[in-house]
Amino acid sequence: MAFEARAEAVALILDGWRVWPVSRATLTPTKAGFKRSDGPDVCAASEDFTDDTEVGVLCGPCPAAGPGARFVCVDYDGNVPADQRVGGAATLTSKNGAHAWYRVPPGVTGFRQTQAARSGDDWAVDTRDFGGYARETKNGEPLWDDGPVSWPRALTQAEVDALFPPKAEPQQRYNPATGRMELTFVTPPTIGNPNAKITVPGGPTLPGQGSSP
Repeated sequence: MAFEARAEAVALILDGWRVWPVSRATLTPTKAGFKRSDGPDVCAASEDFTDDTEVGVLCGPCPAAGPGARFVCVDYDGNVPADQRVGGAATLTSKNGAHAWYRVPPGVTGFRQTQAARSGDDWAVDTRDFGGYARETKNGEPLWDDGPVSWPRALTQAEVDALFPPKAEPQQRYNPATGRMELTFVTPPTIGNPNAKITVPGGPTLPGQGSSP
């Protein structure tokens, strides 16, 4: 198994990925210095992989992603509905689509590492970015899924906004229906949803701008 893990690590390194050894038993990094792994040139060596390790692909900045860009992974756990997945053009995937890899180009903001960015009764969507990794060992089998692309595509700002919807912020605003200043919750506009949403807790709906929770 050490040979297989090392071979997989070398293949990934040659393709431009950054890798780190991960324990097969605990699923945690086995090599010191993981917390400093956000640097674009930080990568484990092939000899760091043993019989007891798997290959973890590091997320975050990476020379192969391009200047100022980074690789990220969207991890689909369970039976994730189609409308809760990142849509758009195909991208590089592994584990039969459970891991979807993307490139976040400079200027696209808001993508971050979270556990259960969204979830349901039997599914969850995790996101991996700075300080995160995805285990991609296949023990000698093809690492990536068969598909139309062989490299992560770039995420758009609208896709990031949809994956991480902004939270409503409390503000005092004038309500023309009551003629008073009232506590409202304003959801900021995004590229994916350019209209701000304003709601009044327990009160009337502000005309054309939202609905009471």
